[in-house]
Amino acid sequence: MDRAASAPTALLLAPLLVLAGIAILAWGYALLPAAPIDHVVYWVALGLAFAGVAALGTVADPRATRQLAALAAIGAVTWVPYLLRSPDRLVFVDELFHRDVLARILASGHATGLAVTMFPLPGTFPGLEDATVGIIGWTGLSMDAAIRVVTLVIHATLPLVAYLAARGVGLGRRGAFLAALIYCANTSFSFFHSVFSYESLGILLFLAVWAMVGLYRGAPRPRRVLSPGAFLLSLSGQGPDEDAIRARSDRRRLLLVLAASPLLAGIAVTHHVSSYMLAFTLLLAWVGARIVRARSTRGIRDLAALAFVFAGAWLVISIDRVGPYLYDSVVARLRTIVDTLFVERSQPRPLFANADQPSLERMLAFSYPPLILVLSLVGLWVAWRYRARSVLWLPFALVGPIAWIATTPAVITRSGELAYRSWPFLFLSVGVFVALALLAIAREADGIRPGAGRPVAFAIAAVILFGGISIGENQTGRFPTAPTTAAGGATNTEDVVDAARWLLATAGPGHVVATDVGTAVPFSTDGRQRILAWQAWYPFVVGDPAEIAQFARETDTEYLVVDERVTRLPPRYGSYYGAPAIPPELDPGQPIPDETLAVLDDVPSLERVYEGPNIRIYRVDPDVDTPGAG
Repeated sequence: MDRAASAPTALLLAPLLVLAGIAILAWGYALLPAAPIDHVVYWVALGLAFAGVAALGTVADPRATRQLAALAAIGAVTWVPYLLRSPDRLVFVDELFHRDVLARILASGHATGLAVTMFPLPGTFPGLEDATVGIIGWTGLSMDAAIRVVTLVIHATLPLVAYLAARGVGLGRRGAFLAALIYCANTSFSFFHSVFSYESLGILLFLAVWAMVGLYRGAPRPRRVLSPGAFLLSLSGQGPDEDAIRARSDRRRLLLVLAASPLLAGIAVTHHVSSYMLAFTLLLAWVGARIVRARSTRGIRDLAALAFVFAGAWLVISIDRVGPYLYDSVVARLRTIVDTLFVERSQPRPLFANADQPSLERMLAFSYPPLILVLSLVGLWVAWRYRARSVLWLPFALVGPIAWIATTPAVITRSGELAYRSWPFLFLSVGVFVALALLAIAREADGIRPGAGRPVAFAIAAVILFGGISIGENQTGRFPTAPTTAAGGATNTEDVVDAARWLLATAGPGHVVATDVGTAVPFSTDGRQRILAWQAWYPFVVGDPAEIAQFARETDTEYLVVDERVTRLPPRYGSYYGAPAIPPELDPGQPIPDETLAVLDDVPSLERVYEGPNIRIYRVDPDVDTPGAG
């Protein structure tokens, strides 16, 4: 029975703390006090909300329903800053591509053969867009309102399925609650899985399947009430009917496969990496269960097989688009690793790459990786000592703490993105083992001072959550202030969208445009133009009118678009332009000097046709000769 009556004050205060946190967040984003007060307000708000969630999920021996409500609250609260950062429109690169695909689906009435001009992969995996179309059809919401609803529901649900998966492995309610909170501390959760991107829905489906597997195989189940006949058999010493047990096991396995199949199919058409990770981890789980000689592993085996079938089938269907992307990605990763080991000609991506957090916050957040490392090792040791382990402990250890520890050193190299992208999948298991460590620490603290265990455990969880949120902060900037970097989401301001729409209205869609990687996104999505993908930096850095004119002619470039902030701000992701890297002899430095871009006005075949607060658009006239151009 829920002993809520023994702690009425705490239970009354808990939801008030959550609401106060949301109110302070809204106040901070509305008034935008000067730094560092704005960051202090931000963390005070999240701290109050976390305190309320912790109380709601632990006070008075809560039932699972109250804990799930508390976890949904932490998911919703950590989604709110993403909304408040840009309440009127989407600004992050990934979600702009998906919004573009969704708009094209709604306009055309189908999800195939879309004329996506820059990054076609989201349209090749339309699960997120299909789900949003369904929400629009059921509710009548506008497209942008439906996008917000989908992202909120996903973010609020992620901690719930992490909790169910932890219960399935065998953790009690308190341990599973801690494990779900630790899952929320993965660096992708607070921002990256708040946005309208296929990774957000993909990770939700990944966790949901694992929750089913855990509840199927691992969780302690309520004892069945024996029928009179079974009771007499047990008294006489006769075992139960083996055929009946086998039939019951087959029914459970069939139920698992039937329930999980829609999720397996959904993840295959939603996100390639999530579907491949799910198939691999299910296979590993089945192998691990066989190693420990678990009974009835056929359900996991069947799910693994189905996951490979669905992922492979969708890969075959979409091989014309997915194949080149996967090939290029694998080759790029291998080249990066080789360069890191043998060449190292450029700097690695640091934990806070051009982010806007205060220095003190960054210093505190650097405790996140070693803290996770130590607690993961402690959790592994606790699990090893625990004799009645679930059959899923071994695969969870392999695809959790062990894999996380193995990939963490990549963060300090140029392969860091590989580690960041793998952590959301690994953190389901990392959360389980860190929760075991926190439970052990809580027992020791209670032994030293009775009643100290829970505050100590949740204080450590709060530090971990602080580090995960800080490191994975909004890539467009925490607050809607003036951009501090260029060629990224922060410079996707209203005037850039206006310029892209002006070009669409004036010249129509489908023109070849050369520009920086940040400006390219709104000109591709809102402007519906074709973006020059290879060596687009050349006309902006070469400094020779003849070379610029010849390049435009050879590449069929029709428009050059300049964001003048590249002359004032550093690049968000290390470079203003895409591949390949600007060679040292042509690299004008960062920021790009004004006089380098001023050469564009000296090219006879270029006509400046648009000038806004930050954007200049040049039209290429192929009929005008430039002296010296080939």
